[in-house]
Amino acid sequence: MTSRRDRSSGTETFEARILDLLLSGDDPVLEILRDQRRTVRVRARDRTEIGCLVSLETEPDAPLTEPPSFALRDVWFQLRGCAEEGAAILFVRKGRLDTLELYNWTDPWPDSPSLAGSGYLVARPRGPEGEPVAYELERIEERDPAYLEEQIRGSDRPEEA
Repeated sequence: MTSRRDRSSGTETFEARILDLLLSGDDPVLEILRDQRRTVRVRARDRTEIGCLVSLETEPDAPLTEPPSFALRDVWFQLRGCAEEGAAILFVRKGRLDTLELYNWTDPWPDSPSLAGSGYLVARPRGPEGEPVAYELERIEERDPAYLEEQIRGSDRPEEA
């Protein structure tokens, strides 16, 4: 069984919907990435037992982002037929869309993934005060602008509140 593909880029419909979520927002960096997405092509798709790595290729003359390297990792999804949810990470390298990583926490990756639900995540600090900070991902209704900013321009973990 094959999945439906987005005619413009070769991305599967499921992948295209996840990219829409990852690239949604008013940040100028996201605008550049949306411009790149209009002509992006899938270079390779490597499936694993619990996910998929989609290698992307942009046009050589596509505008580049500043900063040039970061990862957007604030999207969760639920696949039809899977008990557990999954998450997505979009890697930007050298100012270009590079790799979309999709993974499910525990369930085998389906041949034709289909979304049952999706949304945004935010990392919240947890644990006793004075202890090393641990973070927990929490579902949220709308994308958190501060967490988005941290993903694009900040360190690997959000600052403590």
